[in-house]
Amino acid sequence: MCGRFTLYDKEGIKKKFSVDITPSYNVAPSQNVLVIDSQPHIKRWFFTPDWAKEDFNLINCRSETMHEKPSFRNTKRCVFAVNGWYEWKRDNNEKQPYYFSSDKLFYLGGLMNETGCCIVTKQAEDNLSFVHHRQPIVLKEEEVNLWVNGEDYFNSNLAIQISAYKVSKQVNSPRNNEQSNIDQLVNSISSS
Repeated sequence: MCGRFTLYDKEGIKKKFSVDITPSYNVAPSQNVLVIDSQPHIKRWFFTPDWAKEDFNLINCRSETMHEKPSFRNTKRCVFAVNGWYEWKRDNNEKQPYYFSSDKLFYLGGLMNETGCCIVTKQAEDNLSFVHHRQPIVLKEEEVNLWVNGEDYFNSNLAIQISAYKVSKQVNSPRNNEQSNIDQLVNSISSS
């Protein structure tokens, strides 16, 4: 699953897509986000099938069923540009946030329609599954066109380059949109 992410590389986004963004360290569902297909778009991270009479509020789509579910018919492929994403690990009755990132801008596979967009997820790779059993489809820049052009590209080796570490619970509130959200907690380790 993916319920929050970061996009703060303002210069990188401007250079690649000629779009000005406001850096964010806590992008939450229902917010407007940058997605790219053949061009950049600002869409609401909030997906409703085109046939629905009421909002569905979907933020994720399972890769295993994306071709079967009526909700995802008539969608276009897109990618979310990100610097990283957050996931929460359940430990007894507590939820501890972790931040997943690489050393540079990367992309998450997504779907979009006129109403908005959602992130496509898959079973987590072994090196990431200690936090959660699902993860977004991660893509390197050179893999984006494969995804956008309809290839089910679910196994980028970028996943082995992603690191995860504990972060402060301040990220639990979307109102906290500070760079300190991605600071590693002291004495944190990146595996269970």
